[in-house]
Amino acid sequence: MGMLILRWWRMQGRRSTT
Repeated sequence: MGMLILRWWRMQGRRSTT
């Protein structure tokens, strides 16, 4: 577990820096 989260987190991180 991590590939999906990493991909989603990277996409969100680019849009919003949390």
